Amino acid sequence: MGKKMWIAFAITQGTGLLCFWTCERLRSADMWATSFVLLLPGNAIGGAVIEKLLWTKVSLRQMALLHIPLELMINAAVWMTCAWTMRVIRRSFAGK
Repeated sequence: MGKKMWIAFAITQGTGLLCFWTCERLRSADMWATSFVLLLPGNAIGGAVIEKLLWTKVSLRQMALLHIPLELMINAAVWMTCAWTMRVIRRSFAGK
């Protein structure tokens, strides 16, 4: 991924995390929905993994804190895969 893509990734994930952590205090369904969309697919996959592995072993707060790096790693992998796919498609069309 190029520098611009990393900046877009950081802004998107940062906004999603900010909305997620503030939606409870502000009681805003819109902020929750925004965080849910911006943090997909890492939010859903990471949440399921953390819940299955750690449900009875740690507190909910600890699960939430462990969920953050996992969802960011999943999302980074998805973004890198999409960037690589776009690069391959562009190169294949440029060659024709």
